[in-house]
Amino acid sequence: MEKLSEFMNIEIYMHYNKYMPPFVIARYGAMRALITVKDIEFVSGNVPNKQIKIAMGWVALHQSELLEAWNMTVAGLALPMIEPLRG
Repeated sequence: MEKLSEFMNIEIYMHYNKYMPPFVIARYGAMRALITVKDIEFVSGNVPNKQIKIAMGWVALHQSELLEAWNMTVAGLALPMIEPLRG
């Protein structure tokens, strides 16, 4: 699982799973949430709503970069860091 970004105590990771559509994992402390990249949907997890909405907003802002990162993950390439939210 490679770290893509970090902002507002939320860490964003990507991990390839051939049985899943492109997704990211948002970590907030010990809590995790799985968010799809194409549909920007919360799939599962226990992260508070406020942080999920922030993470989903970040995914929307960086959707094309995340899809490119997913393709890099599929190819086994190292992922670049993606700009965090500023605030």
